Amino acid sequence: ARSPDDVIVIDSPAPAASGSSEEGCGEADGGAGAVNSPATQKKRPRDANDGVVPEDAANCSICYEAWSSEGAHRVASLKCGHLFGASCIAKWLKQSAKCP
Repeated sequence: ARSPDDVIVIDSPAPAASGSSEEGCGEADGGAGAVNSPATQKKRPRDANDGVVPEDAANCSICYEAWSSEGAHRVASLKCGHLFGASCIAKWLKQSAKCP
């Protein structure tokens, strides 16, 4: 199960993830199921925009407010690479073990 310890607070809105950012997303078991196993996932070609967050995605997808670079609502990422405001995702993970 995910816990608030799974939240990674980052300084910039661009995730430093390699491979699929969907691995483990939405899985209560952390993505250990066969559906999301690395052996069953297809690799997509890398794009020049990989790791770049579109301007319209600079908002927390839980509360829809812009995240900040510091404070309680600073940008944070789950291990799957999805970005949220730190206070929102911490509260979410107390109620649900799945990525929103």
